[in-house]
Amino acid sequence: MAAENRSNAPRVIIWFLVIAALVAGAIVYTRVDPTETPVRLALVTADSDPYWDAVIQGAQATADELGVELTVLKSDGTLENQNQHLNRVAAGNYSGLAVSPVDGTRQALALREMSNAMPVVTIDADSELSGRLCFVGPDNYSAGRRCGELLKEAAPDGAKVVIISGPMEKENGRLRRQGFIDEVLGRSYGPGRPMDALDAPLEGDGYTIVATYVDPIDPEQAKANVAAALENHSDVTAVVGLYAYHVPAAVAALEEAGKTGSVEVIGFDDREETLVGIAEGRVFGTIAQDQYSYGRSSIRLLTDVARADTAEQYVGVPMKGHINYPPIMVKRESLDEFMNERDGSRALLAVRATPGE
Repeated sequence: MAAENRSNAPRVIIWFLVIAALVAGAIVYTRVDPTETPVRLALVTADSDPYWDAVIQGAQATADELGVELTVLKSDGTLENQNQHLNRVAAGNYSGLAVSPVDGTRQALALREMSNAMPVVTIDADSELSGRLCFVGPDNYSAGRRCGELLKEAAPDGAKVVIISGPMEKENGRLRRQGFIDEVLGRSYGPGRPMDALDAPLEGDGYTIVATYVDPIDPEQAKANVAAALENHSDVTAVVGLYAYHVPAAVAALEEAGKTGSVEVIGFDDREETLVGIAEGRVFGTIAQDQYSYGRSSIRLLTDVARADTAEQYVGVPMKGHINYPPIMVKRESLDEFMNERDGSRALLAVRATPGE
């Protein structure tokens, strides 16, 4: 009997190994396809300015195309409110976060903690110490220099300039301002250059930066700042706004002061009031951005990372951690071409993003 049991032992072992192999094969065969794993992403804006509408449109179109869930949280422009949104994302079951930090320095630690739990992408404004996966947006220093080129075209013989800006805590405003100043004053390319003082006049190459007025992302305060600048500096010949709402605020303040046409207005972004101002000659030009693509690239990148088996398998992040879109200089002579390209591109992308097509 013992001999018979011993003779059956190899057979039992063989059957055990066969069954184990079949089970392992079944596990491998039924492993969840990462593309079918539910992905929930969050987009947290810096404020509620209409600037973000195109970003959200691009993000939502891509989320629909890729079959992911997207939650959009609009901040009111304050650090406290945005941090509340970030806490909500951190406490939720999200697969990734796209955010435009209100204060990239003060929020770096909190964003680093979030980046340990999920991929984080910054949009428009960066937080380099946050451990974020990638920054998507313009090279803000270069965009500032392009804005300086616009001023030199508008006033080739020199000008006395007032800059209006949002909070200097925001990285994009700081870099745009410094790039503008460096270009206008004839300095070398230097994105790492320390920020010039806000209140001290800066002179060079026939141009004077009289002062920089700061508002807390508030169009009415921006308008009041322009009015105060015109009153305090009667010889100002140009107003440069660094955020989307600044050009409309400057145009309104100049109109009330009876100085429309006597002071050049230059700014950023493609808000409709700004483009109308260019068409009517009240605005010399603007530096536009491709916000729609910012939203698309951010959501596509976060989705690809979330669906990768391992972080090591995903190689779509640029080596330097930046996806930059070049700034677009828009003047009266290029306005029609810009409008056709912008609206045509967005319409085409929206069609491509429709599920099932």
